[in-house]
Amino acid sequence: MFFDVVGGAQYEAALQVARPGARFALCGSLSSQLGDAAERFPKPDRAAAEARNVELLPFSCYHTPDQIVAWQEHFGTWLAEGRFVHPQTVVEGGIEDVPAAFLALLQGAYRGNVSVRLS
Repeated sequence: MFFDVVGGAQYEAALQVARPGARFALCGSLSSQLGDAAERFPKPDRAAAEARNVELLPFSCYHTPDQIVAWQEHFGTWLAEGRFVHPQTVVEGGIEDVPAAFLALLQGAYRGNVSVRLS
């Protein structure tokens, strides 16, 4: 499963490593909305997805005020119960440790959010 709000290079990279039967939830296309025309990426390549047997699914949110309140109540309860897990890592160190932490994140050393707590 891949949830994409960017498109462009991120989408293409995910498509290259997706297994047959993968599902992509396409929520946005920031890469095609920012920058001038020369910097924008093309729309998602649907033919390449079909060739890899990847299912592209649109995702959007249209909620009423009542639904938003209900979600906030349910989410708060589920969060308190530990039903949602937000992986995060805090790296202790100074400003000089930020580049190494960032590179480690890109190399897959961490999952989720990574913060550097400056001493």
